[in-house]
Amino acid sequence: MDGRKCLYYFTLLLGLSCRSRPENTPNAPIQSTTIQWIDSNLALGNIAMGDTALIGFRFRNTGDHPLVIRQIQTDCSCSSSTGPEQPVLPGDTGTIHLRFDTRKSITGSFFKQAQVTANTAPKDHFILRYKGEITGHR
Repeated sequence: MDGRKCLYYFTLLLGLSCRSRPENTPNAPIQSTTIQWIDSNLALGNIAMGDTALIGFRFRNTGDHPLVIRQIQTDCSCSSSTGPEQPVLPGDTGTIHLRFDTRKSITGSFFKQAQVTANTAPKDHFILRYKGEITGHR
C-alpha cells in the first residue's frame, strides 16, 4: 500500500472514531418512574344508544423521571384511545382519553376496560375500567 492510501485510511478511521453520539438518541434507555392513578374505575351511568361517551382517566407522575405512555389497548372496537404525546414530567398530571361509541355496542349494562403500558416500576401495565348502561334502541 502506498503512503497516500495509508494516510487516507488513517484519516478516515480517525475521523470516524472521533464522532460523538448525541445525548438524546432513540436507542437511549428510558428510565422507570412511578405513577398514581387519580381515576382508574369510572361509573358512567346511563348513556343513550347512538351517543358517544368521552372518558378521562387522570394520573400523576410521582417518580423522578419523565413518564412515557407506551401503549393503550382497548378491549373492543367500540372504544378508541389517546394519551399524552409528550412525556409527563415528575409531579405533573396527564390524562388517558377514551371514546366509547354506543353504536358499536348493544343496549343494556356494559363493563369495559383498557390496558395502559408505561415506563413505570415495579409494574408497567395498568387496567382502567368503566361501566354503565346503554339505554334506548338502535
